[in-house]
Amino acid sequence: MLGFKQNECLALDQTLGFSTKGKKKIHKALVHKSYNKKYNNERLEFLGDTILGSVVSEYFFYANTKSDEGDLSKKRDAIVSRKNLNQIAKEIFADINLKHKTKKISDNMYGDFLEAVIGAIFIEKGYEEAKRFITKRVINQHKQNQKPLQDFKGMLILEANSANKKIKFVILDHEGPEHKRRHKIGLIFDGEKTMTCWSKTIKEGERTLSKRAYEKLYENSSYS
Repeated sequence: MLGFKQNECLALDQTLGFSTKGKKKIHKALVHKSYNKKYNNERLEFLGDTILGSVVSEYFFYANTKSDEGDLSKKRDAIVSRKNLNQIAKEIFADINLKHKTKKISDNMYGDFLEAVIGAIFIEKGYEEAKRFITKRVINQHKQNQKPLQDFKGMLILEANSANKKIKFVILDHEGPEHKRRHKIGLIFDGEKTMTCWSKTIKEGERTLSKRAYEKLYENSSYS
């Protein structure tokens, strides 16, 4: 194995879930072109990208039988996006010695290593093993990383409407140059200015005030 110590091999085995002894393609997947121009993971990365897209598409096709093509595409794209792959790859390879000669491993390089490993698993172990790895370490990990965003503005308006009270957001002030403009947003609750905040965008200010107001009025205390 090219430049990998025994303890590094064990860490790789634990990460992938099978023994990589003698699996030259797996080892090659961890070699960046900066480390070796002739022996590197670029071709495996190409293959892995294709396998990843296929497995993720298959997963959502069967998991969402009522979704149309557009919805399925959005779900797939969220998984295979460069940002998501980079984030997941950083977690997967946290204890793995990735071979490179760059100053540091860039975010995109992490994602490239992940795609290369997927391609290598496909060659060494077959489609089903690649599918297992992608489902467990990419699709399921993505689900765990997603924190559902609560719609505090909608929740606040709903609560206010049920109590026959009105919610209104107003722009009170601006400051700074056009490219660094900040806005002072106010929340009018039932005709009274309840709270204000400064934010980079109006929408961000409304979300911030909605969260504060909802927690204050409906979670931490009652409004009278």
